[in-house]
Amino acid sequence: MQVLSKADARKLHSSLRILIAEEDVLLPSETQLQELVSRAFWASLEKEEGRPSIFALCFSPPNASKMSQPLIFEELQDLNVPNIVKLFPALLPGRRAIGVQADAREELEIWGMLPLPNPGLTVEAVGPGHIAVRFLGRNRMVLRSGETTILRNDHSDNLILILITLSEQEWEVTMSLALLAEALKKIIDTMVQQAHGGTLLWIPEGVDWQSSVKSIRYLCKPPYRELAEYIDKLTTEPLTETSFGREDHRNSPLYEQLNLYMQEIKPTLDGIAQLTAVDGAMVLSEGLEVLAFGVMLKSEDRLTQRSAAVLELGRYTENAGDKLEIRSVPLSKLGGARHRSAAEFCCVHKRALAFVASQDGTLTVFGWQTVSDRLFAVRRAELDSL
Repeated sequence: MQVLSKADARKLHSSLRILIAEEDVLLPSETQLQELVSRAFWASLEKEEGRPSIFALCFSPPNASKMSQPLIFEELQDLNVPNIVKLFPALLPGRRAIGVQADAREELEIWGMLPLPNPGLTVEAVGPGHIAVRFLGRNRMVLRSGETTILRNDHSDNLILILITLSEQEWEVTMSLALLAEALKKIIDTMVQQAHGGTLLWIPEGVDWQSSVKSIRYLCKPPYRELAEYIDKLTTEPLTETSFGREDHRNSPLYEQLNLYMQEIKPTLDGIAQLTAVDGAMVLSEGLEVLAFGVMLKSEDRLTQRSAAVLELGRYTENAGDKLEIRSVPLSKLGGARHRSAAEFCCVHKRALAFVASQDGTLTVFGWQTVSDRLFAVRRAELDSL
């Protein structure tokens, strides 16, 4: 049974084909694309010795020019659910994928394993029935809860760029900002993937955040600086706006270097993200020092009457261009008490950002537009992190 419809496969394939004019990567056919997604979906519902199936399938032959250190099997295997389930325990999530190619009959087969990231088409099983299709370094489609979302071929799913635009503040795009943005993004990714729900507050320098909370269970004195100190040691070489805002910025050598930095400090990032599992919010400074966690925020009923300028992240629309599609939505429609308290915090501290993850894996970001003087919210922000 095909999980991805012919219409969605055609739309996705068409959007991907536009991107490969100058890229040395292969693209599966529409039918093969359907097969990859369907087999990944059904395999994601299986378990191996009680472990959930978390894996990636990458459509790329072992002799691909951009590939390094592939692990090649002597005997090819059919790409089917049992073979995927048997092999996934050997994979490192985010670091290694099952290599897939088409045989002479255009049937899909497993040839071995290859390192990630890889620019080729990669189908990731993020969780049971939760599939992400990546190509040239970024998400292109997400399948979750039976709903298929095809993303635009622009940087409209780059959460940090979206927040810079929506906040209407002047940001100098430097290497330091890029490092901070990537580190913050990785922490948020882990928070979302843990699926326990949580709130992360990012506090700019000079904000008296303690004045508007009900209680603080774990206040860090002094602030926990392991991540901040690591970032301080890295270069502050200027980063041009064009290399950090275009469709291809994820394929630049500089972005690849950022990914290497993030891999080096992944244990630290994961450790910080784990603090959000404690009931209450985690508070990070502008330089990503951990200030506190288990922080209970105030929530007032009067705020439910307020509206927010809402951006629904990632939806595919024909001829949408680069314009952000924003609509006004009552705050009461954006979530429960956790969302309302985070929104109220941003109404009081207008330079802060609040990232609210729900247990179903959805992410909403709140902030304040300094010029328009209004609350904003980004819904489905997790589409940038899957």
